Amino acid sequence: MACVIGTSREPRRGPQAGKSGDPRSQNAERHPDQNRVLGLRLGNIGLEGPFPRGLQLCSFMTAFDMSGNNFSGPLPEHIFEQMAYITYLDLSNNSLSGVIPAGIANMTYLSTLALQHNQFDGGIQAQLGNASQLISFNVADNSLSGPVPDSLHRFPAANFTGNPGLCGAPLDKKCKKSFMVRIHVRLVRIREMFVRIHKLLHRINDASIIGASAGFILGFVLAFYFPHKFLFCGRLQPYTFRVCG
Repeated sequence: MACVIGTSREPRRGPQAGKSGDPRSQNAERHPDQNRVLGLRLGNIGLEGPFPRGLQLCSFMTAFDMSGNNFSGPLPEHIFEQMAYITYLDLSNNSLSGVIPAGIANMTYLSTLALQHNQFDGGIQAQLGNASQLISFNVADNSLSGPVPDSLHRFPAANFTGNPGLCGAPLDKKCKKSFMVRIHVRLVRIREMFVRIHKLLHRINDASIIGASAGFILGFVLAFYFPHKFLFCGRLQPYTFRVCG
């Protein structure tokens, strides 16, 4: 399926071609997009087989609809990276399978992505929600699993239903943490607790050393300059001496 339906760029000549000075004698160029397919609608016409080849030639196409057919098999991994101007992509109601290519996120102008009623499996790539122009996203009734990426929470829950393995907002089904994830979380929390305890003990130790040092210095000064405050036994008074006259 070649999207360039004509490569001839031969100029059209008017009926007065050849007469100098007549503007109609100049070459009449065709519109630059006249020989390019800008939109391709193949919906509900009974097509089947793998995903159509040759779409990489449709570098200027902005809309592609092949919904309501019986296309099957996976989507090409890098096919959409060469279709940079797509704004409307409808592949719904087919039998497409495999993972949803993350390369779809490279479609900068993509505003509508309809993948519902297929057999896609695996998780939803978080990159799919990074398309800044995306205003419609639907993957209902597939075999997808895992959490719905945060970047796609803005779409209604109905656009994700029919996937028994999907969980998390906007769906009501909460995601269950796997055993290894729970163990990892607990180990992280235990490590954080030990770090806090170590810091606390370090602070207590530093405070104890500072307090003991300050107490020793203060006690020495008081005992040296004010011995009468500490000598309660009269028998020790002969051993005292005056510091100041």
